[in-house]
Amino acid sequence: MTRTRFANSEYKVNLLSIQPRSNNRRLWFLSSKALAAPLYGIAALSLVLFYLVGSLNADDWPQINGPARNGVVSDTVLLSQWPSNQLKTVWTRKIGQGNSGPVLAGEKLYIFHRPGKNYLVEALDRNTGAVLWKRELPAEYTGGVDGDLGPKSVPLVYQGKIFLVGAEGNLFCLDAENGDLKWKKELLKIYRAQPGYFGVGSSPIIVDDRLILNVGGREASVVALDVNSGKEVWRAFDDDASYSSPIVVGLGKVRVVVVVTRLNLIGIEPLTGNVLFKTPFGKSGPTVNGAIPVLVKNERGSFLFVSAAYGVGARWYRVSADKIETVWENDSSFSSQYSTPVEFNGLLFGTAGREDYGNGSFRCFDPADGKVMWERAKFSVGHTLLIGKHLLVLDCKGGIHVLKASRSQFDRIFTGRLFDGEARSMPAISNGLLYARSNARGGEGELKCVVIGKSR
Repeated sequence: MTRTRFANSEYKVNLLSIQPRSNNRRLWFLSSKALAAPLYGIAALSLVLFYLVGSLNADDWPQINGPARNGVVSDTVLLSQWPSNQLKTVWTRKIGQGNSGPVLAGEKLYIFHRPGKNYLVEALDRNTGAVLWKRELPAEYTGGVDGDLGPKSVPLVYQGKIFLVGAEGNLFCLDAENGDLKWKKELLKIYRAQPGYFGVGSSPIIVDDRLILNVGGREASVVALDVNSGKEVWRAFDDDASYSSPIVVGLGKVRVVVVVTRLNLIGIEPLTGNVLFKTPFGKSGPTVNGAIPVLVKNERGSFLFVSAAYGVGARWYRVSADKIETVWENDSSFSSQYSTPVEFNGLLFGTAGREDYGNGSFRCFDPADGKVMWERAKFSVGHTLLIGKHLLVLDCKGGIHVLKASRSQFDRIFTGRLFDGEARSMPAISNGLLYARSNARGGEGELKCVVIGKSR
């Protein structure tokens, strides 16, 4: 039986102001804290894009997979002429272990890594790489299947705070301005959860001052905490955690937090924690769910795409605020070990396959029926971002690629090397600059800022 506890049923409406750096236009979007202020059409889409992280600049990248968690880059125009193989490097910095990617807020870049016994959080000048502040945090993780001791979860910046989850499941809230510790929670101990094969790796999301985490505890699979105090607001469902990060979507008049757990896909009302829909997804045994769900809306309705490797395959669901139904499922269209595809003109693009099997491929497919439009075999698994009509791909071996988002063929216009070694972490992009990190080799990795274009 699923039990849900909740508190704090405050309802109010806020105006969220977003001030881009690149021009003087001021954008206003309505952010609702309750069903008392229903959202329709464009207003709902605007809310999904911007209320997640509070007041922010248009060129911030404050969380995993971008401002809207959909891999779409809106503030960058790619280079018109590409070098033969090497991009211009603005700055580099040596860092420690971990798969936690960088995030950007204001003039700061934040990186979470493990150079030694403890974790290290660093705030850097995004333009120069200079250290603005740093703070050590205790690390209790002793390793898993991959042997990497660093954090896996990507930080989240929200209203002057930065939230970080260590691989052992400890949650830290710091002051984003100076690194002071505001509060801490030992999530796995509190909720009696297991760390998984690679430690804890799902990145949290924030909705209406609620920090929502894929914890995997007993009768506390998903938990919401107050961002200011860390106090529990609600807990819901009963399943282990996955490595997939939640998203929030607008379905009609209702906002829904979509979470892939260890063996399920669920939709949760973010204010109360009520489970609105659920369906089995995943496979028991030595498997993981790592990719982020993808929402696609068209004239036929609202749909969710979810995928995993290990014989699980892909699912295409029709979804409403209180119902989810499978349209199709197979293990041939797209099976992702951890990478998330991006949507462009109704098609999905990304890398399928498993890194450890070396069977990666780049694919374009139609999610409406699962038809593969084209495939490029022997393409290393990696992360795909959409920039205008182009795809930027960072593969797990340190390669970087730029493709046209074509429905008819694989059309690569640039390929080069960003790192000499492994690079599994998700990147950040802002104002024509790409920020990415490699994985530690012998305990030492690299954080790099390179030029891929200019500010839009």
